[in-house]
Amino acid sequence: MRFLLVGVANNAVVYGLYSALIYARVDSLIAVTVTFPIGMVLSYTVQRFWSFRQKGVGAQSLVRFLILSGIDYSLNAVLIWVFTRPAQLNPYVAQLLCIALVAGVNFVLMRFWVYRAEAPIESTPHLTVGSK
Repeated sequence: MRFLLVGVANNAVVYGLYSALIYARVDSLIAVTVTFPIGMVLSYTVQRFWSFRQKGVGAQSLVRFLILSGIDYSLNAVLIWVFTRPAQLNPYVAQLLCIALVAGVNFVLMRFWVYRAEAPIESTPHLTVGSK
């Protein structure tokens, strides 16, 4: 439920910024490129600490999140181009479709790959002198 709340809030903020840029006559692909990093930082911060309650340094989850973000951005950029150029959809509607298409994939990959619980490192038995 927390993931859903954060996702809706994050997408609302980013979509609002995207819409303002579109209203200012900024190209839709440029608007996605400008707003995506804002959503990425907001999402990582809130999802990591609140939705998935991951503690510690989180270097692995950060790397995985950055990889997922690259995939998300690429998918969003391709879709926004297809929707607004060949399909000639309204850029506001096009971005709403992009959000809907990316959200499900995002949840699954965040839950089971980005923020998955790390397996504890097993200790190896120590050999002592005289032991068999």
